[in-house]
Amino acid sequence: MDNINNDDEVAYLDITLFKDGECVIELSDNGKLAKLIAEGIINDDKLFAFFANVLMNYQLKLSSINNK
Repeated sequence: MDNINNDDEVAYLDITLFKDGECVIELSDNGKLAKLIAEGIINDDKLFAFFANVLMNYQLKLSSINNK
């Protein structure tokens, strides 16, 4: 990631998918990203539903891994 000093830039997200199925995710933020996402979830029903679905799928995956 380039070192950019821009007060308007809140976050940087880079997702790289490789042919072998490997996925690398890089995330950097200015410390305000979690608050912005939380405010968005509270104010947007579609975003709330999306994050609820992500959380459910994550919990199901963890459960299946732990039960092996």
